[in-house]
Amino acid sequence: METKNESHVLIAIDESSYSDSAFEWYLENMHRPGNYVILFHAVEFHTLAAIRE
Repeated sequence: METKNESHVLIAIDESSYSDSAFEWYLENMHRPGNYVILFHAVEFHTLAAIRE
């Protein structure tokens, strides 16, 4: 159960500078002890198809 000082945060990550900026923003503006952080990375389908070739 979430308490007053606890947040659940989902951060989408990939190889872009945008995801780097989003993570840095979280660290500088939202990070608090007790936060539960999920880093989410979705692989693009064409990347998986290229591996098989």
